[in-house]
Amino acid sequence: MEQQELSSNPYLRRQVIVFSIMTFVCLISLRFLILPHYVYHTAIPETESIINQVLEGFIVALVSGVSITFFLLWLFPGAKEQAQIKVLTPGSELKKFLADDLGETIDFGYRGHTAKWTRSVTLQTLSKKAQAKGATCKLTIVILDPNNYAACKLLADLDHKRNKSLDAPSRVKFIQKQLFATILCILDKVDEPYLDIQLGLHNNFSLFRIDLTSESAIITRANPKEVAIRFSAQSDFYRSYQEELRISFSQSKKIPIKEVSAFHLSELNVAGCKAAFNLIGIETGIMTDAELGEVIEIAKEAKNPYED
Repeated sequence: MEQQELSSNPYLRRQVIVFSIMTFVCLISLRFLILPHYVYHTAIPETESIINQVLEGFIVALVSGVSITFFLLWLFPGAKEQAQIKVLTPGSELKKFLADDLGETIDFGYRGHTAKWTRSVTLQTLSKKAQAKGATCKLTIVILDPNNYAACKLLADLDHKRNKSLDAPSRVKFIQKQLFATILCILDKVDEPYLDIQLGLHNNFSLFRIDLTSESAIITRANPKEVAIRFSAQSDFYRSYQEELRISFSQSKKIPIKEVSAFHLSELNVAGCKAAFNLIGIETGIMTDAELGEVIEIAKEAKNPYED
């Protein structure tokens, strides 16, 4: 049994403790109750001495071994998490960790594609938690630039493997609509007093997305049916992805979202949508008025991409 396995598994620790206590009680009972009352009066003195020494040796070894083991676990509590990597199955397990790891997070980061989960779940969850605690939560979000056709096409080509009913231009347009919708959802949260949001647009497409909380870095791909990898906050990989996110934001186009005020997604129309994007320096020329209307509806719906 490895120390890392024992330290990271509470059920295994419980079993070891229960087994050790039961064994200790049995040895004590055997040494001081059962043998003296029912056996020793018929045994040879030398045999009695040998049996006592053996039992006492077992007792000392048991107490010493268990004590040293749990002392080491107490002395090095971080060792159990140092290299913790967990593969998350798509669906309920991935959703659970994405949601649970928000926990007490006050500094969230995302680097990826369209950020559908971020706009539909993360923003809402962190907003409620921040208001409940009365503490500011910082969010750094880096998504693809909707006006970068090449980057959007790379993501659209991946989506084509899942949805082959759309032709290439329609697939790219779908990605661009999702990106514009995410930006609208972020603008809708700008005036919230306990959220400090930074938004960056990047042109370097990556297969992987990063969701960074105080608990973990969860790495996912565009396909919600593919497995994800979770790195605990105590691992070296976590710090690497933390730095990756920082660099990605520093190289992205910073969007001055705080220039927009009194923005209400629920009341937004196409004219207001254009005005908001113009104010933060994002061109909407690639979208018709009808398509911007669709973008607004997508943003209002904020559909969870991992819904069953």
